[in-house]
Amino acid sequence: MENEIKQCLIYCRVSTPDQVSNGGGLDSQERICRNAAQQFGWEVKKQFIDAGISAKDIESRPQLNIMLDFLNKTKEPYIVLFYDISRLSRDNCDWGLLRKAIERKGHLLATPRGFMEQTAVAKLIANMEAAQAQYFRESNLERNNAFSLECLKQGWWIYGIPAGYKWEKLPGDQRKSIVPKAPEADIVKQALEDFASAKLISQSNVLDFINTKWKEIGKRETDLNFVKRILTKQFYTGFFAFPKKAIPAQKWHIIPMIDMETYNLIQDRLAGRNRIKHRKYNKHDERFPLKSFVVCPICGRPLTASLTKGGKYPYYQCQNIKCAGKRLANVSPQVIHTDFADLLKQITPAAPLVAWTRALAKSIYAEHYSAFYADKEAKKHQINAIEQEKDSVFHSFLKSTCDSMRKMCENKMNDLDAEKAALENVIVNDTAEIMPFDEAFGYVADFISRPQAAWQCGDYDSQQLVLDLCFSDRISYNKEQKFGTPALSPIFALFNDLSRDTRKVVPPARIGLAPGPYQGPVLPLYYGGEPCNYKHQIWKINQNFLCVRTNSRR
Repeated sequence: MENEIKQCLIYCRVSTPDQVSNGGGLDSQERICRNAAQQFGWEVKKQFIDAGISAKDIESRPQLNIMLDFLNKTKEPYIVLFYDISRLSRDNCDWGLLRKAIERKGHLLATPRGFMEQTAVAKLIANMEAAQAQYFRESNLERNNAFSLECLKQGWWIYGIPAGYKWEKLPGDQRKSIVPKAPEADIVKQALEDFASAKLISQSNVLDFINTKWKEIGKRETDLNFVKRILTKQFYTGFFAFPKKAIPAQKWHIIPMIDMETYNLIQDRLAGRNRIKHRKYNKHDERFPLKSFVVCPICGRPLTASLTKGGKYPYYQCQNIKCAGKRLANVSPQVIHTDFADLLKQITPAAPLVAWTRALAKSIYAEHYSAFYADKEAKKHQINAIEQEKDSVFHSFLKSTCDSMRKMCENKMNDLDAEKAALENVIVNDTAEIMPFDEAFGYVADFISRPQAAWQCGDYDSQQLVLDLCFSDRISYNKEQKFGTPALSPIFALFNDLSRDTRKVVPPARIGLAPGPYQGPVLPLYYGGEPCNYKHQIWKINQNFLCVRTNSRR
């Protein structure tokens, strides 16, 4: 029967993409099989090639299944020619099933050496080759898994990376690190930071922003699923856990785009825990900087602004049809802007008060400056203590013969590794030096001493910054009574309270913080019968002011 069958099918397979790209594996298999068919006088009817597919199972190989379907339907016998058994299967059970399914239909199996014999010895040898192929496959898999796990434990990420990153080997590294890929990285970073600070309110705003920037650099538009992935990706912090491989949170060889604080703000906003109020301003019309900030004194709606029908005269106005007193809010920009400058002058603190605050803040600054470095040293001592505890637990692990005890030791060491990694990450991310006092307080003193000048001489963005820094809420206005009582920001509210209540001061001899040349009223250590925690208020407000000044919501 073997001499009667002349029609042949060739099956080739390689398991890795590299073998497909260089063509070495597939080309050599096909060439050897065709030479063997020509030598034996077989006519090659078809060839089936599975490129870059593992032989661990049958279902994942489409060309093999097509060949089996063809052999099952055809009425003529064929010879199935393959390079060796490992190309057809690398699983002992699958090999037995394939051989039985092919030979039961009257077809024959062959290699370049000739037909596979049906004797017991030949079948034993074939089964042993299949078992050996399975052993090599599983052994290689175990080695690769062990190597991959060790790389992950050392902080080398080996899987896919999100948008904005690329692989690059940095100087001194043994493997490739993950670094930002310009210009995509700049766009992704800005989108994440703007969403965290509420400059971009919703995920749809983030999508519009990214698609606009994507178009500028020639990339195709994306969708909301992409936005959701990048907003929830802790990968961008360079510090995360990998539960799938039981790896605790650690620092990876990834250059972060955002810090952990920004990531947490994003998650809070997604969960609705940090809803930031957003005031809309017409940034395209610099003639109306108070638009949407000043409200009608009757209905409380924000004033709008526009030109008259002739297009010559600008006006602020209340457009609420049902408002009975909206005429009181219809005012020209020159009038309301002059009144607003007078209001800024009224809330400006006196120069002696600013000088006293500077002296007090300097002493507070020195305390926090020392505490900043003391905290870093404390964290280093904690890391040393964790290392000592790990050594103790490891010795207990080596001495123990009980599986449950050894498991407890392993869990404890994992917890200690996570705690150590978290402390190291805080130290690494906390490398920025504290701003010098004169520079830090200079920003505060420069603004609070002259908000009126900043309003009158600044551009539109500077005027919007004045609104943010001086007031915590909108202000009502009418032409007759002018501005209502303003809700001042914390720092101006503090100075306003101190300026009004200097009658409750104690004698200068009981304070010791009054500047030498200044002989005016001295601020109290006791205010209204209770200790006044001005030191804490001034320090906190100073920090918040600097944050707002450098990262304005507008």
